[in-house]
Amino acid sequence: MLVDDTELELESVSEKFQGIQQHSSNPTPWRQWLFDHLRYPDPRRILELGAGSGSLWSENLARLGMRWEIVVSELTEAKVEVCRKQIGPRRGFDFQVIDAHQIPYPDDYFDLVVADRLFQRITDPEFVLREIRRVLRPGGKFLVSAIGKQNLMEMEGLVFATYPYSDLDSVFPDTRRTFTLDTGVEFLRPYFHDIRLELYSDTLMVTNGQALEDSIYALNRLAGNQVIIREEDRRRLRGSIDDILAKRGCMRIQKDIGVFTCG
Repeated sequence: MLVDDTELELESVSEKFQGIQQHSSNPTPWRQWLFDHLRYPDPRRILELGAGSGSLWSENLARLGMRWEIVVSELTEAKVEVCRKQIGPRRGFDFQVIDAHQIPYPDDYFDLVVADRLFQRITDPEFVLREIRRVLRPGGKFLVSAIGKQNLMEMEGLVFATYPYSDLDSVFPDTRRTFTLDTGVEFLRPYFHDIRLELYSDTLMVTNGQALEDSIYALNRLAGNQVIIREEDRRRLRGSIDDILAKRGCMRIQKDIGVFTCG
């Protein structure tokens, strides 16, 4: 089950992380790239699970299909309200509180189900995949994005170089042990016969040392009783970042992310 407190912490870290994503090597933004994958064939009934702030739709409003009926869902009413405000009063949208473990729609209902990085927040992907398969009509499509084990490795290197005893591996244990780019096919195969993976090629070129420091330090909030970077090591972390920026002009951080298209 998704955990509200974890959701709030993820959102906080995500806000910090936005500061280092101003420059990337891929000219097509992630949500525009993902949107390109859901347009064909033209679906009618669409469900997004774990929509976050609703940005998949708010960033592509001019590209929506005329006949689309889109259910935008999140786990709490507060998060659904964020989506509603972000997207605005647009025809064709329905905003719902939905737990992905129990989707309140009949069998074979949707033409398309989208889950953008939802499974890194779920501990029992098999249960959710079974439910998605149930509400997806025969011939329908399921899009699920995920990150791989190489995602943001340069940031991890900075952490361990500064504080070798870091508990960084404890922040996203379920992501690393369950549904990732590397293991996703194993989880999807029992429920879908046509599975294709496409990677989103992107590298962050970070020039803002303060934003990178803040992004790394914010991970402490996700670790609970574990320690990602100690307060007394924060200045040393910033020194390492500044040294890299002084020598190279920017720090290149590789992203390892992609989308499975399933039918």
